[in-house]
This record gives sequence, structure tokens and C-alpha cells, in this order.
Amino acid sequence: VPWQYPTIQIALNVSNDGDVILVSPGTYEESINFNGRAVDLRSTGGSEVTNIIGQGNSYTVTASNIVNGQASLVGFTINSVESWESFNVFCDSDSNITILNCNINGYYGLRVENANVNVVDCSIDVWRWAVYGEDYANLLLHNSELKTTYTGDSTVNFFGAWDSSLSIYKCLFQ
Repeated sequence: VPWQYPTIQIALNVSNDGDVILVSPGTYEESINFNGRAVDLRSTGGSEVTNIIGQGNSYTVTASNIVNGQASLVGFTINSVESWESFNVFCDSDSNITILNCNINGYYGLRVENANVNVVDCSIDVWRWAVYGEDYANLLLHNSELKTTYTGDSTVNFFGAWDSSLSIYKCLFQ
């Protein structure tokens, strides 16, 4: 992307489990959905120069029904559409995904429901609720930084409910 396919979503739509999708540096104004595919979505330039800015009133990145292997999201800055209704990244429905070397910025960070998610070497800098896990969420945070700027009474860097599992290694919470 964008050489072979004009958008990240089009590349995801034609991908198969096990494919590697390489994304060139740039700003991609689109919301993307893995559509159940276990693909490796990877920036070639890193999070400093490769941005995904969500569009519309939905999640910027959705990873659902990824059950035939492990998906990955590597080297992006992910920005929300500044909607109070949506998290930047949403993982659910028994999905398996690793989020590596990403920056997640905006209103809400990462929401995990009934999914297995590894967050490694990432920065989540949001207004409220950096990570929200519920309904059997299995979440690993490793060598990552989580920051919220909301000063009200219900701000948290992590919220987990309904038999959620959280493992934390070498992380910074602010």
C-alpha cells in the first residue's frame, strides 16, 4: 500500500490468512477491519511516519473473528476520530492479534472483548480509558507506556471485567 492497492482496507479485503501487507509511510485516512484474516499488517517506515486516522463514527482498527492463526499490527500511529463512542482499536470474537511498536492516540485506546491480544513496545496516550478489557479478554502488556489525561473520577489506564486476564511486564502507567 499504496503501490499495489490504494488503501489499507482494500489490501486487507483481498488478503488471505498468512499474508504480509506492507504499508508505505504516509497518512491513511480510513478505518480498517481485518475481516477475520490472520495477516501481518506492517508499516515499512514505522509509527513516526505511518499514520492511520479513523473515519466516521466507528473504530479506527477492528480485529474480529481472527481464529485461524495470529494477526499482527506493526509500526503505526493510530488516531481516533475523536468520538466519545469509539475506541481506537477494537479486538473481539476469539481474535488473536499482536500489536507491536504502535502509538495509539486520541479519545479512548484499546478495547478487548473475548480476544487474545499482545501489546508490545507500544504507547497508548489517550484522554480516557487506555485499555478496556471485558468478557474473557486475555491481554498481555509488555514494555509499553499507558497514559490518560482525564482528571475526573472514572479515569483508568486499565479496566477489566467478566473473567478478563491481564499480564503486565515492564510497563509505565501515567
